[in-house]
Amino acid sequence: MKESKEEIVVDEVFVDACRKEKIQGVLLVKEGNVRSPEFVDLK
Repeated sequence: MKESKEEIVVDEVFVDACRKEKIQGVLLVKEGNVRSPEFVDLK
């Protein structure tokens, strides 16, 4: 993971772990979609 002042950048391993553990209450936005964000489906 890499941290900046505005956001935390995570890799696919983190996303897969969130899916596996069924983490709720976290919104992950796909990279490059700041103006009209496309959210990662954690289901």
